[in-house]
Amino acid sequence: MAITKIDSSMLEDVSGADNLVKLDANAKIPAGTGANLLNRPGPFSSASDPTKTSNKAAGTEWLNTTSGEMYVCTDATTDSNIWTNVGDGSGNVQPWEFQGTAYGYTSGGHFGSQKDVIDKFSFTSDGNATDVGNLTFARTEGCGHSSATYGYVSGGRGVPYATLNNSIDKFSFASDANATDSGDLVATITQPAGQSSTTHGYVAGGLGGSAVASVQKFSTSSGGNASAISGVLTSARRGCAGVSSPTYGYTVGGSGPYSNVIEKMNFSTDANATDVGDLSIARGSFAGNSSTTEGFAGGGADAGTPPGANQIEKWSFASDANATSHGNLSREAYGVCGQSATAYGYTSGGYVPNTYSNIIDKYAYTSNTTATDVGDMTEGRGDRPHGHQV
Repeated sequence: MAITKIDSSMLEDVSGADNLVKLDANAKIPAGTGANLLNRPGPFSSASDPTKTSNKAAGTEWLNTTSGEMYVCTDATTDSNIWTNVGDGSGNVQPWEFQGTAYGYTSGGHFGSQKDVIDKFSFTSDGNATDVGNLTFARTEGCGHSSATYGYVSGGRGVPYATLNNSIDKFSFASDANATDSGDLVATITQPAGQSSTTHGYVAGGLGGSAVASVQKFSTSSGGNASAISGVLTSARRGCAGVSSPTYGYTVGGSGPYSNVIEKMNFSTDANATDVGDLSIARGSFAGNSSTTEGFAGGGADAGTPPGANQIEKWSFASDANATSHGNLSREAYGVCGQSATAYGYTSGGYVPNTYSNIIDKYAYTSNTTATDVGDMTEGRGDRPHGHQV
C-alpha cells in the first residue's frame, strides 16, 4: 500500500543516516553544532602560518588569524605542500630548494695565507660583498653546503697550509655572525666536492694521504658528526666540483690528473655513483652551479698554458649526456667557487695570472653568453673558497 501522508507522530528524533528530520515546534530544522559540518564555507583558520606538512587539499585557503595573512595551497604533495601567499604579504611556504633567492656567500679561501672571512652579496641587486662574520679558523680548499637556514664548510687546509682538518663549520643565514663548530668529518680531507640535499650535506672524494673515492654525509637539520656512506665515486678524485639537483649529487672533473668525468649519486639511496657524461675539457678547481634542471661548470685549471680556463659548460639533469658549451666567464680563473640563484649562476674569486681575484661574475641559466662582472668580494681570494646561497 502506498503511503500518501506522513504524520509527525510517525517520526522519531533520530540523527543516524538515511533518517528524515523532524521539524521543531517552530517548524524549523533543529539546531546543530557547526563542528559536524564537513564543508564549512570560508578559509581554514589558524593562529599561525601553514607549513609544508600541513597536508591540506589543493585549493584550501588558510587564514592566519594573528597576522591576517592569507595562503592558498597550490601543491598538495604530502609533506611537501606549497602555500602561496595571496595577500599583500610575502613569504610563500614551500619545500627547500638548493637555489637561493636572497644572498650568495663566499667563505674562507687563500691570499698570501688562509682566510676566515665570510662575505655575502645580494642576488636581487648587483653590487659588492660585505664582510658579515668569520669561520672558526682560517681555511681553504674545503667544500661548501647550504640548508634553508645555514651555510656549512667541511674539511680543507688550515694553518700551516700542510695541516688538513676534519671540522664542519656552520653559520646562520638569518643573522650576520661568526660560524660555530657543528661537528667533524670521518677523516681529514681537502679538495673534496660538496653537495646538498634537503636533509644532508655530502663530501665526495678529496685528498687525504692520497686521493679518495669515499663519500661522507652529515645532517643539516640536526647537525653533528658526518658518517661514511656505503656508496663511492667511480674513481678516487680530488679538486672536483660539486653540483646538486633535487635528487642527485654530481661530482664533476678533478685534478691530479685532470678529469672530464661527470658522475652522479642518488641522495635517497646513497648507492655507488655512476658515470653519466663528460665535460668537453678535462679540468679541476672550477665552480659548480645548479639550476633546477641543469648543472654548470665554470672556469678551472686545465692542461693549457697558463693553466686556466674560462669556459662555462652545462648538462641536463633529466638525461645522462655530455656537457655542451654555455658561454664564458669574464676572465680565466681557477680555484673559484660558485653560488646558485634561481635564474643566475655566480662565480667568485679565483686565481688569475699573477694574482688572486675579487671578482663576482654572474651569468643567466637560460642564455649562452659571457658572464658579467657585477661586484667585488671584500678581498681577492682563491684556492677553492666555499660557496653558499639562501
